[in-house]
Amino acid sequence: MLLPKVTRAVKVLFNKQTRVSLFLFALAFVPRVLDLDVFLTADEPVWIANSVTFFRALLRKNFLATYPMDMPAGVTTMWTGVVGLAAKCSALWLSGEQEGTGILDFLDAIPFQVNIDHLPFLRLPTVLITSVFVVMVYFLVSNLFGHQVALFSGILLALDPFFLAHSRVIHHDALVSTFMTLALLSFMVYLWESNSWRYLFFSGLCAGLAFLSKSSSLILVPFLAFLSLLVTICRIWRKSVRKQLGIWQLAKALVVWGILAGIVFFLLWPRMWVEGVGTLRQFIGVSSSLIATPHDYGRFFVLGEDRLDPGPLFYPVSLVYRLTPLATVGIVASLSIFVRHYRCSFSQPMIRMEKCASLILYTFTFIVFMMFGAKKSDRYLLPIFPTLDILTAVGLCELWRLVQQRLRFHSLLVGGLLVVILEGGWSVSNHPYYFTYYNPLLGGSLVAPHVIEIGWGEGIEQAAQYLNVKGGKVRATSWYRKYCFDPFFLGQSFPLTRGSVFWNELDYVVFYINQVQRQLPDPQFVQCFHPLEPEHIVRIKGIDYAWIYKVPKPLPDCALPLQHAKRLQFGDSILFLGYEVVEKPGTFDGKLRINLYWRALREMGEDYTVYLKLVNGVYHVWGQQDSRPYWDGLPTNSWKRGQVIGDPREIAVLPGTPRGLYQIEVILYDLHSGRTLSPLGGEKLLLGPVEVTRLESLTPESLDMSHSLGVNLDGKVYLLGYNIESGFQPGDDIHLTLFWQCLAEMDQDYTVFTHLIDEKQKIWGQKDSPPGDGFYPTSQWKAGEIVRDQYDILIAPEAPPGEYQIEVGMYLDETGERLDALEEDSLPLPDNRILLQPVAVGGTK
Repeated sequence: MLLPKVTRAVKVLFNKQTRVSLFLFALAFVPRVLDLDVFLTADEPVWIANSVTFFRALLRKNFLATYPMDMPAGVTTMWTGVVGLAAKCSALWLSGEQEGTGILDFLDAIPFQVNIDHLPFLRLPTVLITSVFVVMVYFLVSNLFGHQVALFSGILLALDPFFLAHSRVIHHDALVSTFMTLALLSFMVYLWESNSWRYLFFSGLCAGLAFLSKSSSLILVPFLAFLSLLVTICRIWRKSVRKQLGIWQLAKALVVWGILAGIVFFLLWPRMWVEGVGTLRQFIGVSSSLIATPHDYGRFFVLGEDRLDPGPLFYPVSLVYRLTPLATVGIVASLSIFVRHYRCSFSQPMIRMEKCASLILYTFTFIVFMMFGAKKSDRYLLPIFPTLDILTAVGLCELWRLVQQRLRFHSLLVGGLLVVILEGGWSVSNHPYYFTYYNPLLGGSLVAPHVIEIGWGEGIEQAAQYLNVKGGKVRATSWYRKYCFDPFFLGQSFPLTRGSVFWNELDYVVFYINQVQRQLPDPQFVQCFHPLEPEHIVRIKGIDYAWIYKVPKPLPDCALPLQHAKRLQFGDSILFLGYEVVEKPGTFDGKLRINLYWRALREMGEDYTVYLKLVNGVYHVWGQQDSRPYWDGLPTNSWKRGQVIGDPREIAVLPGTPRGLYQIEVILYDLHSGRTLSPLGGEKLLLGPVEVTRLESLTPESLDMSHSLGVNLDGKVYLLGYNIESGFQPGDDIHLTLFWQCLAEMDQDYTVFTHLIDEKQKIWGQKDSPPGDGFYPTSQWKAGEIVRDQYDILIAPEAPPGEYQIEVGMYLDETGERLDALEEDSLPLPDNRILLQPVAVGGTK
């Protein structure tokens, strides 16, 4: 009894499908698993950090912390990261390196800068999943198109260079492609072949995993519903005698499918366990915002041009450059077969064409769907590559059948080997990067850099390794510095931005291909360096991926990160080169940020302080800041002759400063002697104009107000209080600052009067002016806005000593009529004037 059972088990184990499955798994696994630690892509460190956070939150049962708030799901990616981290920790335990250390200690010790030793473990789960995926596609396609198409599909998918490249990194594009394809194919098997609920269940499970992987997979919901309806209509039209699903049965199947997908979505996303509705709302919101928001810098390179809008050709062009010659031929052949069998009714070819048409429709629908997003990348097309490989296999099988008929021999093995050789040749030749493959029928690596955007970080590690040979003291910067350069670089690195590159006297600058294509961080910066002779070029498969430039000394003017060039020499010591205003996204936070650029003309012993004043047209000061250069970190007595210094500054704008244009005066003075270093020619260094906008969060409590009041002017304006400064001697200025709050928007411009009066109401000084020195009339005020208002009142030189008061109010210049002044208890003030506290002139207060 036992022997027949063993015999049957052996036959099952070594039957044709099992042998093919093992072959396909090995074919997929080997090129994916080799050299997993060679390089990093730009997004992987983020997902590694997310995986560490996810794992740590799971262990601490802090399930709310398992969702990266700014990511569109990626839950399956983090699960693969958890598996990889657990495997790495186990390996360390087994080797004795981590003995006595807990998993949380292991996670806490992982830095954000990726440890290259961890990388193979973190990538391996995706490698295994996608290798098993190839085998599963073979079984599902066998049900739909037969063994030969299934075999060719498996080979093509295992060796497709674009899918292969993405399936050996820790990211979500390969995973969402895997689960979307399995959900689609198993649902198609359910529709056409077996009506078996197990395929429906499997499709629902895979759909749930797809939804957890990336929000773009939600296209499956309307597409499968539409596909079900379309298949039903086609069968009714053909009057099919085959066993078919009724409309109600299909509707029930779709409901079951959705429930299964929802269950998986819930069970594998820990945050859903504690805050389901909030997590869904956030998931939808983040997905919508990411679709509507372009990538950082918002620039694309397509058809040889740097563009803000890539246009409708971005995805078609990206797609054809990622296809292999075999795929190009096979897809054309499958489309021709579709046209040739279009009029065949009730036939098996027609059923076959329905399946092909479904794959074509899915491909077209997904491309159109992705076109609507502001974010665009060629990798976003990855979910259609498995279906394209299946369509390629259909076309190649038809061509192979014609070849066999002509040559009068039948050998599937020979056909399979030809596909392995032809498809594998394009892939293996690009090992270990695979991203470097581009369709040779369109010029391959010679033409692609001039047509489409290239590079996701591959190759930057070679630039780091080149610089490492020069020793650990090298100071350099690179595009993708934090994520792709630093993990391999032994020296000191700095961000590659116009404003920061040359503040620290860098030795080398590394340019990257997609940076140059998109002219980032700006065209002038790229054009200053790129025409120079690089010290070294990183070239992969005939494409120049990175250029290493020695930073020239002295720095050429074109490389200076100047938004505004303005040369002015201070004595024989310092040359001012220019400045840039730093725009901070979001609402105004009360600070003006500006970067100044200096050049040392000589080495000096003086320690100069830089004093900045924010002034308006009448030279009232609305903010100031002083410190030694670079936040006191680069004093002038440490400068070397010819050195260029970037000097970042923040000026705290006085609260309530009116909206408008201002200038910044720059003054240099010796901190110890107090001596000012004046510009040659005696002119002032004024920068600007710079714009000051309204501070939204300003409240009366946050004002630097010394004296509080509470006077209402005709329901239009409220005087909150004032500050007063002076020596209070005849001939002195009284500097008065009034704080107004707008109660209602006004369509007229009122004038403010400020009079210094004695006991007999005689005026000994006055200043009448529209608010903001005339630059911010009341007709521009917004309801609720707080306005700071400065006045300088000259005390008449002949004013006798004694007690005086300042009266304040508003009037209409055309008529002289004053606004009614009411105290807090609504009592009117005499003459509609507000009297401030008495001051003593010619003596003490």
